[in-house]
Amino acid sequence: MNLGIGEGDLSVTPLQVAVMAAVIANGGKSPRPMIRHRIEPPPEEEMPGAANVLPCEVSLPADGLRAVREGMRQCTLVGTASQVAGLRELKAAVKTGTAQTPDRTINQAWIAGYLPWDSPRWAFAVVVHNVPGSGARFAGPIAAETLRALALKPE
Repeated sequence: MNLGIGEGDLSVTPLQVAVMAAVIANGGKSPRPMIRHRIEPPPEEEMPGAANVLPCEVSLPADGLRAVREGMRQCTLVGTASQVAGLRELKAAVKTGTAQTPDRTINQAWIAGYLPWDSPRWAFAVVVHNVPGSGARFAGPIAAETLRALALKPE
């Protein structure tokens, strides 16, 4: 129960969180992850080890999945990410987070999600370590700038 309200201990990588967002966006289907470390030029090779990550399918109740998707969309429209410039225009569905350390002034700021919310194409996660604030304040602008570049990139 403690973890369910965001207060329990949890160890995940940004890639694991991005894959979780993709599973939500894809209705339970897990993609093969790909890391974009820059927008131009595209990487010449696949991510090392990506061939070993097998796509899978997770059984998610349709009502629960709809509620999570709508909650992530609302986070951008009226929630914690609503003040992050650009996310609404990109139609990003997100979840922000602030992982606190024993020193409450030094946090790990998170934002994760997918876009666009009506036809998902990209899933992402951004974490910024050792900052005195929230995921929306510190990770949100980084995500928005990167996602804007991805969205504007020609096919």
